[in-house]
Amino acid sequence: MSEPISHTLLSARNSACLDISIYPASGNYTFKLNNLTERFDNLITTWRVCVKNHTGEQNSTAVCTRCEKSFNDMFDYYWRIYANPDLDFCIDVEATMNATTALWHDVWSCPDDGRKIDRSRDAVVVIFAATILTIVIALFYAGSYIQTESAQRNLIQCEPS
Repeated sequence: MSEPISHTLLSARNSACLDISIYPASGNYTFKLNNLTERFDNLITTWRVCVKNHTGEQNSTAVCTRCEKSFNDMFDYYWRIYANPDLDFCIDVEATMNATTALWHDVWSCPDDGRKIDRSRDAVVVIFAATILTIVIALFYAGSYIQTESAQRNLIQCEPS
C-alpha cells in the first residue's frame, strides 16, 4: 500500500524548506516556503537581477563590483543560518548557495570577500607581542646571570683521612 503524498512530503526533511498544512477531512494540503527559505529566496533573486543587468557589459569585473553588496548580503545571511546548530536550513538552499558561490568565483573570478579589512592593526599587535616576549626572556636571562654572579661561592675542602 502506498503512502499518501503528504506523508512523503513531511518525512523528507521538507519542514526546513516548507510550511505544510494538511487538511485530513478534505484530503487537501497547502504549502509555502518557510520564513528562512523565503528570505534567502528574496536575497538570491536580488543578486540574480543584478547579475542579469550587468552580465553583458564590456568590463568583465562589472558583475563583481556592482553585485558585490547583494552577494555579500546573501552569503552573510546564509552563513548565519548555516552556522547556527539550532536552525535547520533547507538542503535546496545549501545546494543553491554552493552553485552560486561556484559561479561567483569560477565564472566571474570575483574575490572571496571584497570588503576591505584593515590588517595594519594586526601587524602592530604581532610586533608588540613579540617585543614584550623578547623583553621578558631577556630580563629572565639577565636576572639569572646576575643572580649566579652575586652568589657567594663557599668551597669546602675535604681532608683525606
